[in-house]
Amino acid sequence: GAEARASLDFVFCLLISSAGASDLCRLNPFVTEEVADALFDLVTATVCHATRIGQTNRCIAEADALRRLLRQGAAAAAAGQTPRDDLVNNVGLRAEALAELLRTGRHYVRVAADGSKSLDPRLLLFEFIHNILLRKAQVELIAEFVRKVRAGDPLVKQMLMGGGKTTVISPILSLMLGDGKSLVVQMMPPALLEQTRATLRSAFSSIIRKRVFTLSFDRSAEASWAVVDKLRSAIAHRGVVLCTSTSVKSVQLRLLEKLDVL
Repeated sequence: GAEARASLDFVFCLLISSAGASDLCRLNPFVTEEVADALFDLVTATVCHATRIGQTNRCIAEADALRRLLRQGAAAAAAGQTPRDDLVNNVGLRAEALAELLRTGRHYVRVAADGSKSLDPRLLLFEFIHNILLRKAQVELIAEFVRKVRAGDPLVKQMLMGGGKTTVISPILSLMLGDGKSLVVQMMPPALLEQTRATLRSAFSSIIRKRVFTLSFDRSAEASWAVVDKLRSAIAHRGVVLCTSTSVKSVQLRLLEKLDVL
């Protein structure tokens, strides 16, 4: 007498599934693929609307901050005083920030020759979960990394502080490259290991869930099949492995020592 119920989180996850319609039909055999496709269209529209509301709220907050600064300048002018230089600079910065928010779009939407539009639901769902809109530079960088990885070509990019390396680029690449066949590894300095681990676990703790593994290995550690099983588990569960350069070098040196013994 148990009844299968599709939670909202489950339906959201089906958006990024390569077999979302068939998965929903298996859960409820009375749902046809046509109904499932219509449901996904409604969910996509809802997610787009929700993220746009979040962007609108950010615009309102920025406009309110700009209005307060303008009122300060107007009060100074009414009193016959010249507005302070820092106030003038702040007004300019706030105005530029508001203009940037107002013209922000979804840069991963593609328009075909016949006018039809398509988008990557993984990027859309990530925006919805974190209440953000991806910047054009971020979308282009993610697409370039994925394209190079699929082609087997190396790629190195440098980003400035605040560009979203840890909070945006890293989680999205982990989501898109973890296909159950490839091992996704992120390497960082020891000082950033704990912060990166906390950020990824937070990013994959709701709706989209992924396991975050940590590879700790040094020259004194004994090579065992447990390490291999851990990495295989990361591949099978489409997880991401975090490590430092010291751990990677130690694994390589231990491998050379074992090969020398053999």
